[in-house]
Amino acid sequence: MTSAHPTPPRTRNGHQAIDIGWLLVKPLDKPDREAARQAARRCREYLAGELPQFDWQITLIGPRDFGIVRRASIVGTLEQGALERDVRGWDFVFVVTGADLETHYKSYAFAATARSLSAAVLSTFRIDPEFSDAEASEADRAQKMAGRMGSLFLQTLLLLNGVPRSEDERALDTPGALDRETAWERDQIDLMREALEPVADLRVEEQSSEPISTYKFYLDTIRANPRAILGAVKQSNPWLLPIRLSRLTGAAFSALVILLMTAEVWELGLTRSAAEVTVASGLSWLGTTVYVLQRQLLGLRRTGVRLIEHTVQNRVATTIVIGIGMAVAYFLLFAVSFVLGLTLFDAELLSSWAPSLHRHVDFGARVAFSGTVAAMGLVVGALGASFERQDHFRHVAEVDEEL
Repeated sequence: MTSAHPTPPRTRNGHQAIDIGWLLVKPLDKPDREAARQAARRCREYLAGELPQFDWQITLIGPRDFGIVRRASIVGTLEQGALERDVRGWDFVFVVTGADLETHYKSYAFAATARSLSAAVLSTFRIDPEFSDAEASEADRAQKMAGRMGSLFLQTLLLLNGVPRSEDERALDTPGALDRETAWERDQIDLMREALEPVADLRVEEQSSEPISTYKFYLDTIRANPRAILGAVKQSNPWLLPIRLSRLTGAAFSALVILLMTAEVWELGLTRSAAEVTVASGLSWLGTTVYVLQRQLLGLRRTGVRLIEHTVQNRVATTIVIGIGMAVAYFLLFAVSFVLGLTLFDAELLSSWAPSLHRHVDFGARVAFSGTVAAMGLVVGALGASFERQDHFRHVAEVDEEL
């Protein structure tokens, strides 16, 4: 271990321990289960060969019944898998199901990842040869799916550790694209080694047998592996939240149009001081962030008797993601209102709309108005976000990529 990671590592057989769980979830038939066993064995051998400084343990359990029939909610399945990971103390969990995945960004997907949950879901529905060839035997199906499942696993493991995939790995248009033998490039292996070192450290809850306060636990978790939290935030693309959450954006910009056409709002905004606008904007951002987190139950679903590092990392990352998303929405509202106000409303008109303004409508007054409107619009947008389906909102906030 380097000085950058002073926490002692978890060791097993003289190597840093990495524990991965494969959670099998119904519906799964016999070839699906056999393919998962073969894929897990092959992947463990591959990982041990490429990263021998770690002691790799891949544990298969199940099949479990999550009540899935034909289509699986990606975020719901990932959250249930993360619960199992927390209970069993795994570093990562991969949920394998025979159900098709309910996608939000693509027409279909073979897998999906959530770095903030250290979880991925793999679906055998479309990689099963039976999907395109009803005459395939069970043995052929299991063998073919094992190779495809192994390829998906290695690609999703890269994403869960913030390592970019190669161009060939990103070309997943058909199940046949998964038949190519997957081999990490040298730079990917180096990045994985660097990313996995803090993962193999003792977790915060394992470092002391004495109970510690919630505040100190959060602080210790953030200090222990800030890269994991920041990486989860980055892969969530929080700057895209206003685009992905149509109800939030629609409500906010509808309010913006109405506010721009209201003389009383212009008078209110143009006469505010910079300090007043700054405070109002800050309170609007903070209040809407907290409201959205509470209203959509983000970061609150995986609770237990005691705090654990994985759960805290997820809560912190999710809070940052929503905070950045609301900030981006605010600045979009600010920019649009400023440009439209400057373009469509001249100073003479605004002076007649704001008789209490005892000065010329200058740049500062326009900035104050745009800040006021953006703060109001953000509040309306947050109210609109409350009408988003919780599974959709959680998917946007937590799921990084659909493969």
